[in-house]
Amino acid sequence: MFEDKFTKNVGHEIDGLIFQPVKEPYRAGRCDSVLKWKPPSHNSIDFKLQIRKVCKEGELPEHIGFLYVQHESRPMGEIKATKKLLPYNNKIVECTLQNGKWVFMRERTDKSLPNSLNTARAVYNSMIHPIDRHTLIDFVERIRRHQQQQQQQHHHHTNMKRPSEQQLNGIDHKQQKL
Repeated sequence: MFEDKFTKNVGHEIDGLIFQPVKEPYRAGRCDSVLKWKPPSHNSIDFKLQIRKVCKEGELPEHIGFLYVQHESRPMGEIKATKKLLPYNNKIVECTLQNGKWVFMRERTDKSLPNSLNTARAVYNSMIHPIDRHTLIDFVERIRRHQQQQQQQHHHHTNMKRPSEQQLNGIDHKQQKL
């Protein structure tokens, strides 16, 4: 995805890009004026995992992992609770969506809370409607061209000759005679 000559000079793994207005400071978290993009394979949501034993009539009981986002009493999704997943009960876990099913990636020991509902919805939307590399490059090119046009217009307006005091006084003088 990212060219080697660029990634070799960065001291960490790059899993996405952040586009923000030049004149605004960077703010962590979600911000509507910032576009955070990751390839679809790297999109994930941090959930609180709660594993429960579910008994359906006429079936053997099974363990299901319910995936919760911050301040929500209803789960956003479910995940098959395998033996590998059982130690992560009541922990923050990172999951991705593959073929319409949630897949466990890792425990988030660096986080004490799951994603907010707004963040989770935005990420989920980007999972089911991914932006491919070509669309992203076209978007960046459109912004670059727009900024160039804005700069040219600003440059044109600032280079226009300002009327002299005499010209302005002459205009006022002529208007007074009328």
